[in-house]
Amino acid sequence: MLKLKSDPTSTEFEECWSNEGYGGSYSLAAHAASTTMYHGAGSAGKDTRGTHWRRVSGRPPVTAVHSQTGAVFVKTVRIAAIQMGATKDFGRNLDRAAGLVDEAAESWGQVDVFCLPEYCYGLPASVAGETRSPSLKERILDQMASRAVKHGTNIITGSFPEPAGDGRCYNTTLVIDRQGNFVGQYRKTHLFDALDSQESKTVAQGDELGIFDLDFGRIGIMVCYELRFPEIARTLVLRGAEIIFVPSAFPFGAALPPRTDHWDILTASAAISNLACVVAVNQFGEPGGEKLFGRSAIIDAWGTRLAQPPAGEGVAVGEVDLSYQRRLRERLPVLSHRRPELYPPD
Repeated sequence: MLKLKSDPTSTEFEECWSNEGYGGSYSLAAHAASTTMYHGAGSAGKDTRGTHWRRVSGRPPVTAVHSQTGAVFVKTVRIAAIQMGATKDFGRNLDRAAGLVDEAAESWGQVDVFCLPEYCYGLPASVAGETRSPSLKERILDQMASRAVKHGTNIITGSFPEPAGDGRCYNTTLVIDRQGNFVGQYRKTHLFDALDSQESKTVAQGDELGIFDLDFGRIGIMVCYELRFPEIARTLVLRGAEIIFVPSAFPFGAALPPRTDHWDILTASAAISNLACVVAVNQFGEPGGEKLFGRSAIIDAWGTRLAQPPAGEGVAVGEVDLSYQRRLRERLPVLSHRRPELYPPD
């Protein structure tokens, strides 16, 4: 049973619903900017299990508390994917990235997490002088942490060249929470030594996968070429990630036919095969001579594209229903049906 309760003079909003499949009822609470918070199929007094509701007005993540166990989980998460192209000017790129976060927050209201593309602050070769300075990371942290606090949002910064100590750099992505705290970083682990490219000449590989806990749940991060390694996405999900973010600088390619179809298939298959939301954020433009085609997308666990920006610079905002994702995993339990003993490497 769905019950809506709202006081027009208050920002408090409460939703209660029953779901026998979870062995009890859940009480959901959130802050709404208006009393009209959701729209979709179903109405008060009607069983709306399975209904996919969409939020209209901004708020922090909707949380649910199980009536019997007291367990708390987040029901919906609003995500913004920022599609932009880097120039050779680090300062200009950083200002533009921060500006796009500001613009999206002002246009869309409360966003739970932003994600920017790989090398959105400049490619290693184009910002070579900057990468020799440890202040590069601090400048990004300062700018993005201030935006996180200002807009009450988590931010996945997109990657930048971080000095590795051997003349190369790491391809590093930072994670910042709503309070502006540095949560952690991911250094790309699988480098693009393929198709006449050799990323390892200028980039050192990281040694740990990217798993992070934010206020709405556990996330995973993988970068660009790593979409071609299904083991990464699967391992992230097995370690508890419910949303996988993929900052990328994925090009058309010249040695072979255009790779836009690969991008679409790889991002969707990562979502479908793992029953996890994938947020794939690609650059658009020609920052290093190669054409980066964008096509960023927020893809739910069923492979549906929830949001995608138009060609060029822009922001895609979509809402991911994690309770819907959890129900999918219960009804299609491929993760628990795995038989790892049959998959040894030899």
